[in-house]
Amino acid sequence: MMDHRGARTATYESSDHAFAEMGLSEDDSDRNELAERILFGSPGFIAGNESTASLAGPLAWIAVGTMIFLAAWLFPPSLYSSFYGVESRVFLDLPTFLYSAACILCTCLGLWIGLGGQFTAPSPRLIAGTDLNDAPNTRIALLVLMTLGNLTSVALFVKSGGIAALRASLRGDSTLNAGMRDLVSDSGGSLWVAALMASSVFMPLAFQLYRTQPRAPWTRLLVLIFIGTYVAAALLTSRRNLLAKPLLGVLIVYLIWPSRRGLTQLQAITVCIAAASIVLGLFLGLGAIRRGFNGTQDLVSEPLRYLLTPYNTQALMLNGELILPGASKGYYWTEWIWKFPVLDNVLNLEEWRSFFLGEKGLSGVTERAVILKSQGVYTATSFPAFACSWLDFGWLGALPFVITGWLAGFSWRGLLRGYSCQLLLFPVIAYSFVEWRANLLFPSVAFDYTLVLMAIIQLGLMVERPSFNNT
Repeated sequence: MMDHRGARTATYESSDHAFAEMGLSEDDSDRNELAERILFGSPGFIAGNESTASLAGPLAWIAVGTMIFLAAWLFPPSLYSSFYGVESRVFLDLPTFLYSAACILCTCLGLWIGLGGQFTAPSPRLIAGTDLNDAPNTRIALLVLMTLGNLTSVALFVKSGGIAALRASLRGDSTLNAGMRDLVSDSGGSLWVAALMASSVFMPLAFQLYRTQPRAPWTRLLVLIFIGTYVAAALLTSRRNLLAKPLLGVLIVYLIWPSRRGLTQLQAITVCIAAASIVLGLFLGLGAIRRGFNGTQDLVSEPLRYLLTPYNTQALMLNGELILPGASKGYYWTEWIWKFPVLDNVLNLEEWRSFFLGEKGLSGVTERAVILKSQGVYTATSFPAFACSWLDFGWLGALPFVITGWLAGFSWRGLLRGYSCQLLLFPVIAYSFVEWRANLLFPSVAFDYTLVLMAIIQLGLMVERPSFNNT
């Protein structure tokens, strides 16, 4: 018979085997009662919650991204003009609505395929944990590596003069954005931001490792050090997405395996509202440091500028009023290849891109800002994901979103089963849905670092667990 300690660390599959050894089949009416007596009574045990897990699923994040688009499409043009001094082209614009709806529907189709012809997923594993539970060397090596990345980011920021720029912005001598532009120009790029990309993806897995390893003090200590150094480094960069993205990943993990037994959907929604409030506070606070604060109107206009104005840019594109370089080349859907970390420098991938695709699309805030301002667009430098796909393929740009939907379904199923690679991948995809306003999955640098981390984990598991089955 399996003892309490074994129950505490068993995986979903090994729990099935243990119950079979006890003479209980899957249909045995005493199975759930016995599971509660043995497992819930174990210290440090965290159970899956199917009810609240649905709030963390891909459909929930697709709904959030869709609501942001609809808010932009329905936003009163008089208020838009009052806030930003330009005409709203997205308001009730039919081409924008039809094309965006097609992108969203293709995403849902891909999700349906990824979930095996349905929109529901299997129940989360009985006991919170990942395949790294049985690979202590791999998880410790990952934590050390990610912490070193955080410290490297801080060191690069300080070396480049970032502290002086931050002090100047706090004194009101200049905005942090202006100071950062000078630093990037002088140092050849914001390397301190690149050093945090892998850590931002790793955060939800670190959170899960801390919660599921009560008898592994070194793992828990390293997780605390990792989180502390990451938060400090991310605050120094003043990049809001470096804080919002990990928070979303942590929220997803918590909703699937809440620390409180019997967490209701209403309580879970309260947690989501609290998380959204934290993100809004960070957005406003860091925005004031980066751009300056121009009065109470900024409390409304700045979040709306961030969320809504990119869709106005999309409407200009779809109506032929904004012409951008690199169109119809497939650049944005393949950018993740040409900018893959390290390989882009070693293999001169940019030259290969030029050979295959010709004219380069706009990449980065500076390039986009120059072209957009030259054509009279001053409100935003972001391109919505749908607009990026439009530039690549026109009206057929909706079709590639089937791929992202399929990936969402695939990674969601693996996450529920406790696979660490899918635990890394799904929050990145979920964040891309929320950030449809400015985030196409594949060009996201975070996606490249996710692939790197997944490869490292798979290698570590194969070395440390020879019988490991690739997922």
